[in-house]
Amino acid sequence: MGITSLEILDCRRCSLGKNQQHVLPRGNPSGRIWLVGLRPDRFEGKENYALSHAEGTFLVKAMKDTKIDAGEFYFTYIQKCPGEDNINICKRWFWNELNSNRPTNIICLGKEAVSIVTRQDITVKNYYPDSCVEVDFGWKINIWPCYSLHNLSNKGKKHYEIFKEFIKKVYGT
Repeated sequence: MGITSLEILDCRRCSLGKNQQHVLPRGNPSGRIWLVGLRPDRFEGKENYALSHAEGTFLVKAMKDTKIDAGEFYFTYIQKCPGEDNINICKRWFWNELNSNRPTNIICLGKEAVSIVTRQDITVKNYYPDSCVEVDFGWKINIWPCYSLHNLSNKGKKHYEIFKEFIKKVYGT
């Protein structure tokens, strides 16, 4: 059974949720590429949806510039509220999202997100397709380790172009 945005918005399991700082996923959960970050920042918490800040603008622009249909992307966070409070409480929402939609390609943004999704300690040295990890969740998922969104958006034009090519290669798998 899938989760709904209303269920996430109604969550009060931690102090962050009690303050109604929930951040909803963005995009098509049936999309070919999922992008998964660890937790939203405080700006997204004020807006209540993912990618509503400068770093999100970087990612949205990169996805548009690939010329891949926006319906092929889905962006979510493992923790649904900003802050350092309780990633473990929010993991259940993420695992429900994952099991309900059964994606086949996930770009994990940041070492912590990679470790949670793969259940392995993987060093994120680059974001090239040769670093793909196949994980069996009852269906095969290709996990693509990548820098965190914060690190990506601060790396400059060269890395922006590399990241666009990376998205295209992931899409082609």
